[in-house]
Amino acid sequence: MRSSAEQTFARARGGFVGTPQINLLEGTWEGTTVEVAGHPLTVSQAATTSTNVVLGVRPHDLRLAAGGLSARVDRVENLGDAAIVSLHVGDRLIKLKCDPQLADQTEGQVFLSFAPEAAHLFDAQSGV
Repeated sequence: MRSSAEQTFARARGGFVGTPQINLLEGTWEGTTVEVAGHPLTVSQAATTSTNVVLGVRPHDLRLAAGGLSARVDRVENLGDAAIVSLHVGDRLIKLKCDPQLADQTEGQVFLSFAPEAAHLFDAQSGV
């Protein structure tokens, strides 16, 4: 996980910064992979042992993809210059911020990805 100098926010603060708020999903981190809801996701940091973490990804860092994290579209809010897509990963609600034209094409099941360096990892117990 990132050192305190590199970590720009702790989980408690990170959950409140920005609109929409950062997406937080529980997972298991090993090597450069975090497994969330049975889906392996690549991150830029490496863990030497299996660790329970909370993966944080900002809504504007999520991307629709051909594979990755499976999510079910709940609704689309068109804001004019952007759209907020509400999705469910299991029972967890997350948000994707994207171009309105792209959002209009989302329905049903979709896959999400993000750049590995966009991942924020928090210890599942301490939140840091």
